[in-house]
Amino acid sequence: MIDYLVFSIAEYMRIPYENVKCITKTGYNIQDPNVKPNTGLIQIALKTIPDVKTRFKKEDILVCGSASGLAGQGNRDIEMAKKVGVDYIDIQELLNYYT
Repeated sequence: MIDYLVFSIAEYMRIPYENVKCITKTGYNIQDPNVKPNTGLIQIALKTIPDVKTRFKKEDILVCGSASGLAGQGNRDIEMAKKVGVDYIDIQELLNYYT
């Protein structure tokens, strides 16, 4: 399933597959910099993308998540994206785009 999502995001953004990263961390310790809505996960992802400093800008980054603040959801994913200033798409919205 993760491969399908990564390929879908790459196609949606029209970027190479290797520039799409799936990085997650569960937990609720808001003191942990890698627990959303903190921005540690995005920092980790940026370090793993080839040539991110020379080729990519914030406009090129998309966070995809399931905590979008919609009915029945938390908002930790979208809040993390807002803190970094990057675009966000809900996972269901992305999947609807491809069905």
